[in-house]
Amino acid sequence: MKYYGYDFIKRNSGGLGAIIHDVMNAAKYAEDNNLTLGFIHEGYEIPRLNGSYNDIDVPNKNWHSYFTSFDKVNKSDCIEVWPKYIADSKTPKWDIQQYASLLQNTVCTFQPDIYSEINNDVSKTKFNRDTDIVVHIRQTPCKLVENPVLLPLEKYIEECEYALSQLSEEQNRIYVCTDNKEIVKDIKTHFNEKNVEVVWDDSESVEPLQTIRWKGKLAKSIAQTETMVAFKNIFIMKRAKYLIGGRMSYFFRIAELMGYPNKCINIQDNDKFGIAPYSSVHYMIRPYLKNTIPNFVNNDMITNENIIKYKKIYDEENIVTIPDFISYEILNSIKPELDNYEWWSYATIPTNNKWTVQYSKEISNQTIAECEQAYINKQFTYRFKRCLGKHYDTCKCVSCKLNATVKSFPFTDILCKFIGCKNLKPNEVFLSNYGKDDFLSLHHDIKKGDIAVTISFTYDWDPNYGGILHFCDDKKNIFKSVVPKLGNINIFKLDPDHGLDHFVSRINVNRNRYTLVAWYSYID
Repeated sequence: MKYYGYDFIKRNSGGLGAIIHDVMNAAKYAEDNNLTLGFIHEGYEIPRLNGSYNDIDVPNKNWHSYFTSFDKVNKSDCIEVWPKYIADSKTPKWDIQQYASLLQNTVCTFQPDIYSEINNDVSKTKFNRDTDIVVHIRQTPCKLVENPVLLPLEKYIEECEYALSQLSEEQNRIYVCTDNKEIVKDIKTHFNEKNVEVVWDDSESVEPLQTIRWKGKLAKSIAQTETMVAFKNIFIMKRAKYLIGGRMSYFFRIAELMGYPNKCINIQDNDKFGIAPYSSVHYMIRPYLKNTIPNFVNNDMITNENIIKYKKIYDEENIVTIPDFISYEILNSIKPELDNYEWWSYATIPTNNKWTVQYSKEISNQTIAECEQAYINKQFTYRFKRCLGKHYDTCKCVSCKLNATVKSFPFTDILCKFIGCKNLKPNEVFLSNYGKDDFLSLHHDIKKGDIAVTISFTYDWDPNYGGILHFCDDKKNIFKSVVPKLGNINIFKLDPDHGLDHFVSRINVNRNRYTLVAWYSYID
């Protein structure tokens, strides 16, 4: 067996979250290099804290006191020894699913008695998975860090308020996991005025572990008790349907990975702490944003009766149109922005069989002619205006706001209810604008995702104008046609092998057909 050795002595310091995170990275490096992780100095306490304890008679608890993962090995059995991973820039980065799988299935495999004890501790708290938004707040600065960066409490409160405004009525409580009891009082004061219940496990120590240590009061028994408290909070955080926190805390990073794919919100940290290796490209951990549009969906449509009704249609036909899905207030506010939008570019596929998308502010006569010829030849082609993706981080144009909104958890949660799935990953999203003579020829959207969504922002549209979304069977016969209507949403399933043939008929009037298009993939 070829071992990659993890040396707790070289790790030297760090709390529970930091150590687990570090072991995870070492395990990742080992797997990338066809090695097996093993512990060289397995006997160090968890959490790893420097200094002496005043109760030397209490037995040590090491990694294997809590976890079943990894063997104890001799240094002579190891090809390499941590911390080589830290300096190895060539190690490929994994996505969040891979990190989460490694942590859940390999690193954090608990001893049966510890697992049972943690579950028992959770059951004694006031935590309720169905009602509670869980927020983890790190507000006690670590003296081991020269310039600790703490997120303002206001950011946590703002994110909680957003969640309360967007989630279902059943999720109406806030459960706080924190190392500072005083901030619980501040949060309660704020939300009590809004008639929102804030809960915390008041059986926890009034002083965080690090503070006890700094005061010279740390006993080994206290460290071990607080470790179990930490595991209890990790289990609460990982079971939360909706978790809020900041990635400056390794503790939070571990909880979000343990709970994947539950919803996890990363409030934007600073540059030093804000970007985990798996976070910058994955939808599940969104940065702190104010770009989303509050109250985007018409809540009057989100009833059990409507969910049952439209889900039945979707199940039977693989296509469903839900009328009046978007709030009329939002629709009215968006119209002036769409009419005066400055980011439109023509999108065309004019070249013969090359399928090369061209973008330009103006459309040339040559491009028009090539599109027409491709259309006559029954090749895939189109011409319309669209917005070209995300502009910049703080852009608040209508396209960026809509893009952020339809990728947000509250929106995808609603989609899941109507089509009967657990989680959805947003893929491509863009805003389109069809004008006179614009069209989209027959195509199937294979490889775009599992479902496609279109939302109409089109005002006062007559079917005679064209711009109809037509669906075809495998013989190219139209079996369903959808006229653009303000506020309607279309959801249709994409066969992984054949997609679903559809096209948009040519527009014959000088009017604008505004539509937001999005694709999503299922997550089990």
